[in-house]
Amino acid sequence: MAQAISINNLSKTFGRVKALDDVSIQIMEGEIVALIGPSGSGKSTLLRHIAGLEISDKSGAVNNVTEININGQALQANGKLSKSARRIRSGIGVIFQQFNLINRLSVLTNVLIGSLGSIPRWRGSLGLFTRDEKRKAILALDSVGLKSFSFQRAGDLSGGQQQRVAIASTLMQGANIILADEPIASLDPKSAKTVMKSLRKMGRKHGKTLVITLHQVEYARKYCKRVIALVDGRVAFDSKVEDLSDEILQKLYGTDFQEIDDEEDEDDFEEVVSPFDSTFIESTAI
Repeated sequence: MAQAISINNLSKTFGRVKALDDVSIQIMEGEIVALIGPSGSGKSTLLRHIAGLEISDKSGAVNNVTEININGQALQANGKLSKSARRIRSGIGVIFQQFNLINRLSVLTNVLIGSLGSIPRWRGSLGLFTRDEKRKAILALDSVGLKSFSFQRAGDLSGGQQQRVAIASTLMQGANIILADEPIASLDPKSAKTVMKSLRKMGRKHGKTLVITLHQVEYARKYCKRVIALVDGRVAFDSKVEDLSDEILQKLYGTDFQEIDDEEDEDDFEEVVSPFDSTFIESTAI
């Protein structure tokens, strides 16, 4: 199994604050990894570096070079993005806490927007998508249980549904690495579980590599195979989820953590049928 993400000697300083301190992590293809830690521990900063949205500090020593490699290719090294950064970033999908949907557009169109990086710019600017692209978008929505909501405005959906649309859009992008930054932070427990099931399904069924930042430790335990914990910008724990004991958590957080109930869990979704459900593949084709 090849490495999907390789981080070596990564440090990042904001003013006088060291957000990341000599972080080295390797993540293999197909892994589902939870990134946990107290607030301000550096989780989101690390994710932004992996996405190529943040530049690291320069290396302080010749033998301690800072570098981030994605699928075996250098994204950045010694505080500089590589010339191939834009192409490499096209293989990385990012899911944000804020959903980042266009509320006035339909659910289907929001998912189709995920393909903009792989189609001619003129078609994207005019909103012209092929029958095959629409079929792929509908399949992506079907995989998160929202196919029948395709014609509804994205802004009319609940928070959990909107996050699942964002996941479907990332699937449409075709990226093999998915970074999710606090994707359930603003959701109620039921919606949070549904979103986490969708993310886990991306790894299991679609073979994606997932890195998910989470405040809720028990969601990390239930839905991820590996856990990396940051404390004060340094890696304090990195192992399979079974090794994450209550004692270790109390050392990491210095406080108790809240558990979620352990009800029976499936990857399938019980979809509420929208009044807009129809044979829309043909009706929306060019």
